[in-house]
Formats: sequence, C-alpha cells, structure tokens
Amino acid sequence: MAAGALITLVLVGSVVGFVLLWLLIEGETSNPPVLDREEAERRAIERGGRGVDRESTGERSGDDHDDESVGWN
Repeated sequence: MAAGALITLVLVGSVVGFVLLWLLIEGETSNPPVLDREEAERRAIERGGRGVDRESTGERSGDDHDDESVGWN
C-alpha cells in the first residue's frame, strides 16, 4: 500500500514539475523582441557577448575552408 502511494506521489510530482517547467519556458519565449542586426549586436555586447575585436566584414571565421578543394561549391 505504501509503495503504491509513493509511486503515485512520484508520478504526480513529475507531471506537475513538467507542467511548471513548460509554463516557465512558454512565458520566457512568448513575446520575443524584434531587433535589427545592429541593435541585437549592441545588446549582446552590453550583456557580455563577444567584443568588437571581431572583423565586421560579414565573413565567418570558417569561410576560408569553404572552397572546391574541400568539396564545397
């Protein structure tokens, strides 16, 4: 009898925890701000993102390997 009650309690606790976690995540992602690229980069730098030492040419650091010798066209 006690084992059945314990199993039921664990199952109910798991479901309640799942629903609470789902609701918290839903609240965080329900209304994201729409930003242009400059504003997003500025906010990322303010929040401790990558600094401005990165090249601003728009090229990614791995683009030099994307050539025909590696099979990329």
